Amino acid sequence: MKKLKIFNSSKLNASDMILMVVLIVSAAVLFVMSMSSYSDTYDTSISYTKDTLSEKTVQCANEIEAQFNEKFALLEYIATLPEINEMKWANQYKYIKGKEATLGFEHLFIMDMTGHGYYVRENTIQDQSGEQFFQDVMNNDKFITEPFMDYNNNKSITTLCVSIYKGGKKVGVLCGAMDLSKVYDLVENMQTGEDGLAAVINEAGEYVASSDMTQVHRKLNIITYYQDSSKHDISFINDNLNTLEDVTGEITIDGVNYYAGITNIENCSWKLILTVSKADSIGQMDNILYTQIAAVIILVVIILVTVRFIAKLMKKERMAFIDSLTGISNRARCTIIMEKLETHKKDSVMIVSFDLNDFKQINDDYGHKQGDNALKTFAKILNKTFGKTGFIGRMGGDEFIAILLNTTQEEYEKLIADMKNLINSENSNRNQKYVISPSYGNAIRPENAPDEFTIHKLYEEADKKMYVYKDVYKSMKKENA
Repeated sequence: MKKLKIFNSSKLNASDMILMVVLIVSAAVLFVMSMSSYSDTYDTSISYTKDTLSEKTVQCANEIEAQFNEKFALLEYIATLPEINEMKWANQYKYIKGKEATLGFEHLFIMDMTGHGYYVRENTIQDQSGEQFFQDVMNNDKFITEPFMDYNNNKSITTLCVSIYKGGKKVGVLCGAMDLSKVYDLVENMQTGEDGLAAVINEAGEYVASSDMTQVHRKLNIITYYQDSSKHDISFINDNLNTLEDVTGEITIDGVNYYAGITNIENCSWKLILTVSKADSIGQMDNILYTQIAAVIILVVIILVTVRFIAKLMKKERMAFIDSLTGISNRARCTIIMEKLETHKKDSVMIVSFDLNDFKQINDDYGHKQGDNALKTFAKILNKTFGKTGFIGRMGGDEFIAILLNTTQEEYEKLIADMKNLINSENSNRNQKYVISPSYGNAIRPENAPDEFTIHKLYEEADKKMYVYKDVYKSMKKENA
């Protein structure tokens, strides 16, 4: 036996189900891929932003170091001259005097190995052996001191120191005090926006250079300045005050999130800090995310609308082609199926016609409700037997039809036997007041039958055989009366 797709009633067939599953899975896959793509793009954008910030921070630190290195080069050259490395103050004073401004220094002085500082501008000698400054310049060939405020000239000053060698032996230190204004200008130019942070701080967190120089002049500490945790979070900076590596991380200032880059400046304990707003760096990502979500939502809406449309079509088809009482196909659908089979010649077609015996008597004796129950019960039995492999329908009243393809007589008789077993089971029900008894007849149109052997003629032939069975039933009933 073979069941064709044309026998399907108002249900989604396999291809429809596959299509719906593909659409739903496609929506899910698209959503997952969109989120994965967004996540990858987001991570890439963050990585690119951090890398760019790190490169910019290092570049800016190099520009600051370049200014210092220019001064260091001058000091190192002067330190090699006999007038200096002979360590005779009179000769040193005579050579250096008047050259400070030309060399770009506020003033110059020399420290000997005993801790005495020889200051050219004032022509004075100071004992600084007990100061930390003396220890710092003795322990480093190059050194940059912490800045201090020259209130007389309203300048922030730092001191660059280089060792003086003679005969391969360190004999003193040459120091030049320089104005930090150019460094401040560099830091101010580093500022990428009105907010955020661009600063040079020391290892204690105190401002050395900033776009706001009042912070330097007041010797503000960045850690205590942003200590209000409800508005700020600069723990990343605090955790990396002593790090020797270039690092990037995240901070919050005035409730705004930033990426921060930290790098070291050579020959001192200073660190350069630059920030970039997270919103500015990945602002476009939100638009990408919204676009991806919108695309997925649109696809889901399309799928839902399609499912709803199919459901409505199925409902309309059910209303048009399903018998409201028995739930199986009605006469209109039976007619459509038979019309489709008219040109279907590659398979043999069997039509079985059914009619309930004494149906009028059931209605007369027990009422139409019991008659309706008899019709529904018989429809269920047909669906459990002939409906498994073929098409079943109600032609009207108590007349039913079954259509089978490539069914042998042996298979047909097996279906009839199964049907009778189910009928007997129903009739044995003590609560049932009536007996279900169908008459039936079948006819077969072989495959590749001539065109004149129509499905309509096939149905008429099956119907005639059914009535022959019905006449036999009536005769036997009379004999037994």
